[in-house]
Amino acid sequence: MNNSNYQHRDWLIWAIVSTVLGVFLSYTIGFLFGGIGIIFSALANSAYKSGNIADAQEKNRTAKIMTIISLVINGIGLLFILLLILLYFTLGILWIDAFSDILSSYCL
Repeated sequence: MNNSNYQHRDWLIWAIVSTVLGVFLSYTIGFLFGGIGIIFSALANSAYKSGNIADAQEKNRTAKIMTIISLVINGIGLLFILLLILLYFTLGILWIDAFSDILSSYCL
C-alpha cells in the first residue's frame, strides 16, 4: 500500500461505543475486545500524528479488527438478551398460569 495515499480513519469513537455496549450486552468478552480496540486506536492516532504512517496502518488495522469483533459479539449478546426476554414473556406467562392453577387446586 502506498503511504502517500493513506487515509487515516479514526476507530476510537467506535471502539469506545463497542466497549460501553460490551459492558451491558456481552459483559466481559465484548468489553475486552473493545478495550483492546481503544488502546490500538489511540496508538494508531498517535503514530499517525507523529508521521509514522506504517506503524499507524498496522495499529489501525488491529484497532479495526478488535472493534468489529467487539461489535459482532455485542450484537450476538443483544440477540441473546432479546431471546431471553421473548422466552420469559411467552413461557413465563404460561408458567405463571400453570402455577396459579396448581395453587388454586391445592388451596381450595
